[in-house]
Amino acid sequence: MDIPIPEFSREQIPRFPHEKELRSMAAMGMPVPFTRGEKTILTGLSAIREAIEAQKNEPEKVEPEKVYFTLEEAAEYLRLTDRQLKDLCRDKNISHARFDYRTYRFRKSDLDEWFAAYRHKRKSVYD
Repeated sequence: MDIPIPEFSREQIPRFPHEKELRSMAAMGMPVPFTRGEKTILTGLSAIREAIEAQKNEPEKVEPEKVYFTLEEAAEYLRLTDRQLKDLCRDKNISHARFDYRTYRFRKSDLDEWFAAYRHKRKSVYD
């Protein structure tokens, strides 16, 4: 009984160990990073390396520090809830500007000053 041996063309026989996986990725519709051969892999790696170097050489974008905060931003900065911050404003315990019934603005220096006023200093052992 003779078993038929399938004939493969040279393109069907994988030349590199990763080609079988790449073909299965392509068959599933996934993007294939490298197509064939060691040269292509090295080209892909050098492109990745160049992209990383380009990111390192870019100057970091520094955003200017905010001077004024909205109610939500100030609450997040002080780690309070919106309701707690509104209560502090209502009782006039914290400096703020109110433009209409729902628009608050807080100066960062005022928030820092209020926070420093409620800071507890630890007692020294040597006093």
